[in-house]
Amino acid sequence: MSAPAGRPLRADAVRNRNAVVQAARRAFVDRGVEAPLEDIAKSAGVGPGTLYRHFPTRSDLIAAAVEDHVEELRRAVDRLNTPSYDASDVLRDWVRLLSDYSGAYGGLADSVLAASSRGGSLGEICRELEDLTEAVLKRVRATGRVRDDVVGEDVFVLANALAWANGHDPEGVRADYRLEILMRGIAN
Repeated sequence: MSAPAGRPLRADAVRNRNAVVQAARRAFVDRGVEAPLEDIAKSAGVGPGTLYRHFPTRSDLIAAAVEDHVEELRRAVDRLNTPSYDASDVLRDWVRLLSDYSGAYGGLADSVLAASSRGGSLGEICRELEDLTEAVLKRVRATGRVRDDVVGEDVFVLANALAWANGHDPEGVRADYRLEILMRGIAN
């Protein structure tokens, strides 16, 4: 985020913003993405006004908190789309990565699914992840291993549904089975 008139943030503002993001990540791990924003501000050592100045909506804060995860996913697509990566594993591995991303914080899958149809910074991240999913699908389609009618948005939504289901199965007993059901449903 930048200051008015395109000026960069002051050093103290950058520190405050980073402290809020770190506090949010801790709170989201412990209490899910619905953790009270006032508690996050307090944990970061700032007032609620500072939190809202940097992150006007909860969705904006969630987007900032997941940015590192999203960067990891960007790098993963590059790795998955290299010729040395076995094409038969690409889509399964990608769906697992997406599901893990959406399961990183309690309630994130719900927030992601809601944001994917709206604007805002989290909605932009969702659209980017749908596009990355489409890039993975393009490679898999070339091998004939996925149905032609399967699109990135659908796979993204299904990966979030897996994350939601897996979040309600803390032992992870059925996670691999659910993934296999999904893969059979979209396979050619």
